[in-house]
Amino acid sequence: MSEDSLPPPPLSAPRVLVVVGDPDRRENLQAVLLAEGYEVPALAGEEGLVDEVRSLPPDLILLETRLPDASGYELCGDLRMLEATHLVPIILLVPTYDEMSVVRGLLCGADDVVGPQTPLAELKARVRVQFRRRRMREIVGWARQQRETLRRAGLIDPVTRIPNRRAADEALAEALLLSLPTTLVLTDLDRFTDINQTHGEAAGDQVLRAVGQALRPLAPPGGAVARTGCDEFVVVLPGVAGDESLAAGERFRKCVAGLSLKSPEGLRSLTASVGVAVWNGAGSAPHPDAMMQAAELALYDAKEAGLNRVVVWPMESVMAS
Repeated sequence: MSEDSLPPPPLSAPRVLVVVGDPDRRENLQAVLLAEGYEVPALAGEEGLVDEVRSLPPDLILLETRLPDASGYELCGDLRMLEATHLVPIILLVPTYDEMSVVRGLLCGADDVVGPQTPLAELKARVRVQFRRRRMREIVGWARQQRETLRRAGLIDPVTRIPNRRAADEALAEALLLSLPTTLVLTDLDRFTDINQTHGEAAGDQVLRAVGQALRPLAPPGGAVARTGCDEFVVVLPGVAGDESLAAGERFRKCVAGLSLKSPEGLRSLTASVGVAVWNGAGSAPHPDAMMQAAELALYDAKEAGLNRVVVWPMESVMAS
């Protein structure tokens, strides 16, 4: 199991930054938190605060609102704007625990607000609660990242490392949903079975990877190049229609024809047959499955006509029949 697949480890010795003006109270808070197993750097005010949090970001900040050189409320807002501390829990220490102080503290970005009469046992519990919430956020963020990683992995063909049929289906469905004129190019390698039988599956995989990498740069933004079958590749071209569709099919056919397989017998040229389905954007958009089927039928015609050629099927004629 890779380290990336494991949740982030919990903090071994959380770092709590205490920003309190009164030296006796500051030292008292440091002693209490040190006894809890935390690292507890401390500052008397705004001076040096930014340098401190940027050089070694704390895991939590205890911030007094009444400082000798600044307002803790304003500092709390400033800390929320810094990349190093915009997600760090902040507990504000207010001189008077009333509704206005609590509201102001929460609105300036604090995670919690405590007053001067708060028992130390309660303060320690509030600190632990903030660390527990932070841990929960870390786990949730890790879980979302894992889900996205798995989703992306589910869209990648393991042999060619380019998108798979599912990714192509999503790109095609999105283009048609937006009513964009769309061309679907289905490219099938000619006599690929002979390559596997003569040179082995490793050579066949080498050919598939070469074709995938050659076709991949040809997809426009919002489009997709994907491997959809054993030796089939599909290209989704949003915004492409009319004469451009045939030109696109020829471009992909020539792209494959420019490749070759190295074998003990020498170089073996590759060719591909190409079926193109095109919707010009008129009327209701076709169903993605219907467009894929039209491309498959066009590909079948190209194979029947003698291989290494392009056949185009306009969706308007398909939908009218």
